[in-house]
Amino acid sequence: MTTAMERLAEKKTLRQSWQAALAVLVLELALAALAARTSGQWVNLGAVFWGLAWLFLGAVPGFLFGIPKVLQRTSDAEDAPAGRQGAYSQLVNTNLEQVSDWLTKILLGAGLVQLQQIPSAVMRAAEHMKGALGGDASVSFATSIIVLFTVEGFLIGYLATRLLLARAFRKADQDAISEVLSASQVQALEAVTGPDASDQEEPSKELTEAAETLAQMPLAEVRAPELVRWSTAQRLLGNTADAIRAARLAVEAYPNDVRTRLELGIALQDANETDEALQHFRLAHKQILDRGPKKLAAGVYGWLTYLCLFRPAPEGFTEAIQLGEEFLAKKLPLGDGSLLVNLAAAYGQKARHLASLGGHDDEVKQTRLRALETVKMAIGVNKGRWKDRVRDLLVKNTPGKKPGDDDLEIFEADPEFREAVGL
Repeated sequence: MTTAMERLAEKKTLRQSWQAALAVLVLELALAALAARTSGQWVNLGAVFWGLAWLFLGAVPGFLFGIPKVLQRTSDAEDAPAGRQGAYSQLVNTNLEQVSDWLTKILLGAGLVQLQQIPSAVMRAAEHMKGALGGDASVSFATSIIVLFTVEGFLIGYLATRLLLARAFRKADQDAISEVLSASQVQALEAVTGPDASDQEEPSKELTEAAETLAQMPLAEVRAPELVRWSTAQRLLGNTADAIRAARLAVEAYPNDVRTRLELGIALQDANETDEALQHFRLAHKQILDRGPKKLAAGVYGWLTYLCLFRPAPEGFTEAIQLGEEFLAKKLPLGDGSLLVNLAAAYGQKARHLASLGGHDDEVKQTRLRALETVKMAIGVNKGRWKDRVRDLLVKNTPGKKPGDDDLEIFEADPEFREAVGL
């Protein structure tokens, strides 16, 4: 996602490009008018009007070729969320898109069939133009006006449609969310990407209200740019099936977007589809490495390391350690810090595994030291949020402790670990 400064620079570059194109077009029209003038004339306006006519004629197919497609779905009784069958729904009118498809195919078909007739048609048009361009104007000059301004018109029509109209369509799609949610609510929804590595805090009132408001929209009314937020809202409300359906559509529309891939993985994990969720987290990890948005890295690495802790040893903790250390080496934003808890747990699993095998003292000491370092790092971030969580993993008889939360119990008697968690 681009920053505000990058967006301003992009707008400035686009504006300057259009200004330069307009200046070139005006210059060409002026040169045509001067070149076609006759004695007693300062300029020949006939050349200007003919140039504009061919420019417009070329812009029409450029417009048809550039019309963006709108991704939308029709609703039916099977796809509608429970209790919402028969709800009022609006879809985008795509008549213009369909007409552009038909006309584009007709123009291409007719153009290919009549390809040999095009040069003679251009020559006849040039002969017709010759009289309006002045007595001294030649057919070749008229032909140059036809070719130059028709090609320029096509390019201008196509680029204007792609760069301006497509952006306007996208903004209109995204406005549906902004009409029902505040900017802070949208931001809160987009921040829900961290792994449930512990009993995390209850969603804020603002986040709950945002989810409830957005979830009232039928899926058929949700445009492609909104699918991820809608999926997040459904997931927060426990509607996992709807969340997965929307997230799959989002991945289909934007397969290279890290956030959509991350949201689908989280929704699948909520449905206990761990293997498929892990596949999507791995793909998101690859996209992060391929210069993806760094601010989502903590969520991707956090989920990967968390799920690796439940894989068989030693493969599971080995991969979790490799991923965690890779994240720290790249000095990526820590996010909520849950990845550090997962990394400490992975070192705890490794220490327990080495103890069961009678591992070498040097490797055991190194593993213990790294586990202690990551425990201290985890406790030191996010205002000590993870201190209780680390204590649960360390102390065997903690009240309310979940089965399996024993990754750091091998260090329970270690005074440095106990001091780190305040015991």
